[in-house]
Amino acid sequence: EYYINNRHARNDRDSFYWSADVLCRIVEFFGQHGSVASARLFRETEQNLLDLMWLYAKENSYIGEDFKLQWDDLPRSATYPLSASWSPWRMIQSENHQIQKFTTLWNFSNILKNSPDYRDRAYADGHTAAEHYKAWTEYAKQFLRERAKKGLFCEMASGYGPHSLKGIYNLFDFAKDAHLSNLAENFLHLYYAKWAQEQINGVRGGGKSRSSVDWSGGTLREFMWFYLGIGEMPDLVGSRATIATSDYRLPLVIMDLAL
Repeated sequence: EYYINNRHARNDRDSFYWSADVLCRIVEFFGQHGSVASARLFRETEQNLLDLMWLYAKENSYIGEDFKLQWDDLPRSATYPLSASWSPWRMIQSENHQIQKFTTLWNFSNILKNSPDYRDRAYADGHTAAEHYKAWTEYAKQFLRERAKKGLFCEMASGYGPHSLKGIYNLFDFAKDAHLSNLAENFLHLYYAKWAQEQINGVRGGGKSRSSVDWSGGTLREFMWFYLGIGEMPDLVGSRATIATSDYRLPLVIMDLAL
């Protein structure tokens, strides 16, 4: 309700989409068509989440190059709209923001296209949620292929890495397109294989960018508790909740390499 009623906060790059992966999981798992326990969410709660997704997606998601939106009334911390027609190397801010935002727009369209209240409504660019879902699916495929071929993330071994990964987990878990789900899985395999070679007991060595010194290994080391039993069990909050509830598993050869 706070984000529904506060457009500035909803479009703040340092606030909103940082938890969008978990919001989507709640609906995907427990909404009216939930895959874990359908209709466990109160209808009012689910409707609020759908309303929020609609308000954000309709003015932030575009198809094509030519879009004009007056954002002068928003603070400098707002992220500008994204187009699914852009090159995956064109970034609005830093890379983790780009990934968090486009995976959020993909996931929101995936949910909205199945809602009787929203599936026939047009976004600001005149396209429906289903059309946006199709466009972002193709964008995501290209993004994953390009990053995998050219050294993974620009923010190399960054402290922001877990925030970049969580949306890719959602691509893997919730994509109806089998090719996209497979690309997301293989991307995660590649990322963790590289991580496994550069770490000892979850503490990563090697070159880094946008990363402060953290001898504990940071959030990614906490991820590894779920896969490798490294360290202490972390609290199930934020991106760790996404890791804990995902169907993704490390291949045995990567586990052997890491251990």
